[in-house]
Amino acid sequence: MRVTVHLPDKLAKEIKALAADEGVSVSRFIARSLEHYITENRKKKHAKNKGLTEID
Repeated sequence: MRVTVHLPDKLAKEIKALAADEGVSVSRFIARSLEHYITENRKKKHAKNKGLTEID
């Protein structure tokens, strides 16, 4: 899926640098970052629903 996103210049530069450091495209870096965010968010919601304390 193709998506257009507008980012602040500072954030875009940081993303480009991090992607380059990891040897991946900006697109792949953003996709992995979103996958990680979603996974972590689901874990937190699951823990909250189970009455567990959030652990970072």
